[in-house]
Amino acid sequence: MNNFDFKLAVSDPNLFFGRTKILKEICDRPSNVWIILGGRRIGKTSFLNALEFGLIDPTIGSFEQPFPVVIDLNRPKPKSLDNLRYILISRAWEAVSRWKEIDKERPTLRSIYKNYLRQIISGEVTVSFLEQIKVKLLISNPDYERALDDNAFTIALEAIINEIRKTGEYNGICFLLDSAEFITSQDWALDAWTYFRALKDSDKAYIKQHLGLVLSGYRELRDYQQKVCSPLLNIANIRWLYTLTDDEVKALVKSRIENLNSKLETNFVVQPDLMDRIIQATGCHPCLIQLFLNKIELKLCNSEELVYNDLFLDFVEEYSNLFSSWWNESQEAGRLGDQERLIYKALCGSGNSSLRSLSERTNLRMSKLKKSLDVLLATGIVREPRKKEYVVGSSLFEHWVRPG
Repeated sequence: MNNFDFKLAVSDPNLFFGRTKILKEICDRPSNVWIILGGRRIGKTSFLNALEFGLIDPTIGSFEQPFPVVIDLNRPKPKSLDNLRYILISRAWEAVSRWKEIDKERPTLRSIYKNYLRQIISGEVTVSFLEQIKVKLLISNPDYERALDDNAFTIALEAIINEIRKTGEYNGICFLLDSAEFITSQDWALDAWTYFRALKDSDKAYIKQHLGLVLSGYRELRDYQQKVCSPLLNIANIRWLYTLTDDEVKALVKSRIENLNSKLETNFVVQPDLMDRIIQATGCHPCLIQLFLNKIELKLCNSEELVYNDLFLDFVEEYSNLFSSWWNESQEAGRLGDQERLIYKALCGSGNSSLRSLSERTNLRMSKLKKSLDVLLATGIVREPRKKEYVVGSSLFEHWVRPG
């Protein structure tokens, strides 16, 4: 069986492939505000993990990079802006405390990073820290959730930045907020985005200079930002995560197979025709690639014959629920809508299609067409092999939509 569960986000930097251009952009300007958009299972969480690894590297020696703090907002589910402020401070201080505790004399940065992720810190470490800097929690709300007002948050954030800078390794803090679309569904959403904007426009130059923000989400985040003219959008750098390139897929497949050969003491080679079929079947979608390779590995581990057509059809059947969630016939908010499904069907069996031809076949205006294509590209079921030319991505998903 597999050593790794590739149904989950990738946290091992050796198993992460692609996104190098966007990673470099953010690492070069980490004190900016960044919004990373992409569909579900396209790799946003894995991207933030890779960014965390890139920023945490203490060997850079420039004392310019901030200390990264990853927070999945779907897990604490903040109940108010004050509660969100507490969560930011709590997770930041816990991360700093974990980093202080680990052994940094290990031979590689990867081993240091893995040790950092495994480090366990007491849940009350933040309360002790706040008492030490004489910051009082707000707990007068009905649910007794811990909260911080603006003044308390500012004092605590400055204290954490000071502690970080004392290490001599980092020059500030960068919050990597996963599932940021959670905030858009809250009645305090606009207050939160306004507050984040104020932090970056603050007359407190110390915080402005030493604070970075990276938010990841899907179309709910984009649509909300545009609908309400969010003040944060005005200063954010927006980047979309699409599918991987053919070369990135080949590197990923090579790495997985080398790992398998080492484990099984075999010498299996992915021939060019099988590689081409993997790329065509998955459409270079990172999630589908990992899951498809899981099935190949299982066959090899069990010494079973590898029959591609059987593998293809078994995959479509096994992951029907995943494809159904992407197709979104249940009309869940933030996923594919009628326009996206119409465009996708127009692309099926059509090869490369231009914007003009798609507009003619769907009767959609260019503005609506482009907006929906962004969603389809970010979902990973459509690719753009050449500028303004579009084609169906995964043949696995296409077969699920149009069997036969």
